Amino acid sequence: MESKENRYMKLVSDPRLKEKTGKGLQEWFDFLDRFHAMGLSQKELLILLKKNFKLSLSWQKALVLAFETEKKGGLKALQPSEYEVALEKTFYISLPALYNLWSDNKLRNNWFPVISCCVIRENQRKYAKLLWPDSISMVELTFSKAEKNASKLNIRHSQLTGKTKCREMEAYWNKVLEKLEETVTSDLFHTVILDI
Repeated sequence: MESKENRYMKLVSDPRLKEKTGKGLQEWFDFLDRFHAMGLSQKELLILLKKNFKLSLSWQKALVLAFETEKKGGLKALQPSEYEVALEKTFYISLPALYNLWSDNKLRNNWFPVISCCVIRENQRKYAKLLWPDSISMVELTFSKAEKNASKLNIRHSQLTGKTKCREMEAYWNKVLEKLEETVTSDLFHTVILDI
């Protein structure tokens, strides 16, 4: 009996690949490289393809397998950018309450601008990893306990393109944290937080 891996590899070697998926194999590899796919797990790669393309699960799995096979065969990992911004702020609310400000759409829209980020990894009440709309840089949000009755949010925005972009994004994230502080002290927050 033929293994699933062999069936998937036959799919990506099919000359109709471009006709069926809209891209040739190298174009798919280039796309995945743009999304720093070397540092993503199989599950994250599948989520990335699912969110961006209307592909069947078989095609998604075939492309991920082909990418990983090629990668192990000698593709070099992208070198991480030295340009990044990291900020941290403590809020005098519980960790579940702080995370709720991220997970609840109504609350999040008060402090986090509505932009088309792709969430590629999320660990409830602890962590979220986003692909920024520039399709290059990555944002990690880490939620953790601080002192008694307090919690903190750490924001790390990596793979930025230079010092100017770092300064721009540092100002951006400082404003986001200011808006979050305003939300924490707002009547809306204290109304919703009673339900947690």
